[in-house]
Amino acid sequence: MKYVLDAARMKAADYDTITSLQIPSAVLMERAALAVCDTAEEFFDLPQKKDRPILVVCGSGNNGGDGYAAARILSERGYTVHVLFAGNAEHRSEECIRQAEIWKRICLRQNRTDVETEPDRIRQTAWGLIIDAVFGIGLTRDIEGRYRDVIETINDAGCPVAAVDIPSGVDTDNGRIRGIAVRADLTVTFAAPKYGHLLFPGRDFCGVVRVCPIGIPVPVSPGMVLEEDDLKAMLPERQTRSNKGSYGRALIAAGGPGMAGAAYLAAKSAYRCGTGLVTAAVHASNRTILQSTVPEAVYLSWDQEERLTRTLDGIHAAAVGPGLGTGEDARRILQLIRQHCRTVLVADADALNLIAEQGLLHSEDPAFCCRSLIITPHPGEMARLCGISVSEVCRDPVKTAVEFAAEHHLICVLKDAVSVITDGQRICLNQSGCDGMATGGSGDVLAGMICGLAAQGMEPFEAACAAAFLHGTAGRVAGSRKGMRSMTSVDLCEAIPDAFLKAGVL
Repeated sequence: MKYVLDAARMKAADYDTITSLQIPSAVLMERAALAVCDTAEEFFDLPQKKDRPILVVCGSGNNGGDGYAAARILSERGYTVHVLFAGNAEHRSEECIRQAEIWKRICLRQNRTDVETEPDRIRQTAWGLIIDAVFGIGLTRDIEGRYRDVIETINDAGCPVAAVDIPSGVDTDNGRIRGIAVRADLTVTFAAPKYGHLLFPGRDFCGVVRVCPIGIPVPVSPGMVLEEDDLKAMLPERQTRSNKGSYGRALIAAGGPGMAGAAYLAAKSAYRCGTGLVTAAVHASNRTILQSTVPEAVYLSWDQEERLTRTLDGIHAAAVGPGLGTGEDARRILQLIRQHCRTVLVADADALNLIAEQGLLHSEDPAFCCRSLIITPHPGEMARLCGISVSEVCRDPVKTAVEFAAEHHLICVLKDAVSVITDGQRICLNQSGCDGMATGGSGDVLAGMICGLAAQGMEPFEAACAAAFLHGTAGRVAGSRKGMRSMTSVDLCEAIPDAFLKAGVL
């Protein structure tokens, strides 16, 4: 597991390192600059391109100080280096001033008169590399004026670009573009990744992100990113002496008229995650299809309300919504599940549309009797639940999901290219997926996976996180086999076993 930091926590960690550990700021800056130089040399194969000059564009703050220090180190290594100061001289930080003075003395010792270059040279020179050290993580306003002109010129230079900490113009806390941003091929950041490195559109501007330790201890953070090694510890163990009852009972309420496929994908995915027994409650018209495609599932018709109620009494997790529809039958099924499901409930797709339409989460009386509610909206469904626009959801997905989860005491899986999973306190960003998963039924697979893992006794938040990671991993496996353009949700479902194997889980 890797912690993800916002700007405030990173600044606090930096300050604590300087004050509590007594590591001077100048030492941290030197380590940061060394990390930038070492990483850039390896990534861009710079030793083979020493005939081309390097430009370092520095701002007024400590990010600019990192840039000046990097310029000095690269110059010491035999590169031809030029510095462009793009900041405000009156607002330079102490470290930036110190590093700029060192750079000036280095240039004087080398009998160079061009201590700092002019903006026009960005276009006039064929640079081997431009290093962006203008703003860093401290940016809190939109970029305009001469700063905008400099960034436009960097982007138009037609040469490789490396960013120090985060591309100038990318908001550290949410990945928003502050008017304009540097398009980097490489971003070298320190201690831990930041939200802006992972969330779109900022992620598109970062290129390859390398996280380098420089002596700043990574603080505990509510934000995290799961890795394959984390899954073994999270997933329930299999026992040699066991039976289907050992691995939980799940209910999938899905598949309205003409939507048997949604029920199939959710039920099959729950089984693929190791669930002992899955009951599929579907519209009667889908019986033949379901029992032909998922014969291992227990079939239950929507009109068997008494049997459905008894089943709800004995399950460990339920999912409602995939292909449910929004007609009267769907409303009746949702109401019955709301009243009788007293364990973990995953609400997806049409269930979310009905919840939003009826304002169930905003009711003063508890709308759900379940022990834990997990919702799995995409941005459009989230917008309907929150009563805001899709663009507002996407502008700050972490804040949107966290505030909604905290207000309504639920777990939110806000699905996107980078999904946000949160219980209102803990935050997990999942980036394991791929564009091949942008196909009908992908969300049905995820709902079944979350339900299946929760049915096996996983803590609901961990079940949601693990399912999202495995879902994305399965997507990559399916994409590698079928191609991103051609894969379907059936391919995704069939790749779930390989996702477990990739994580070392048998």
